[in-house]
Amino acid sequence: TEDSKEKKSAVDEKMAVEGDDHTVYAQGFPFVSTDENVRKFFEKFGTIKELNAPKFHDSNRLLGYAVVTFEKAESASKAIEQNGCSFEGRYLEIEKSKKITTFFEKQTLFSKKLPNSECKTIFVKNLPYDVTEQDLKSAFDKFGIITNARLAEWG
Repeated sequence: TEDSKEKKSAVDEKMAVEGDDHTVYAQGFPFVSTDENVRKFFEKFGTIKELNAPKFHDSNRLLGYAVVTFEKAESASKAIEQNGCSFEGRYLEIEKSKKITTFFEKQTLFSKKLPNSECKTIFVKNLPYDVTEQDLKSAFDKFGIITNARLAEWG
């Protein structure tokens, strides 16, 4: 039903913000390893609901960390017990997932460090080469009035 979907969505959103007992963060994977090897390692502890092992864009190699969500909290606990174990010649750090800090929470923390800040400029990097000033304005206009958008140009 629609009501149960809303309740599930609210629970999922709360878990994403607070972290949960089903999810672990692991780092130390060799860049040359594969998603399949990482999955096989964690499947020993229980059924995996989701595995996110980001990769470098240019080489498609692992970035060296993964976030794994298990069906059961007990599976995550078993994985955490393996903290410090060896995986393909590297030692892994495996820990319970932590609260995800949203952009707005970071912004609030940043503004607390700079009381009465009059800064109205942001720097955005890693933009596609074909992005335009209008694209930037459109992306940020929901946060307030954009008085100026400027792109760095090469050569």
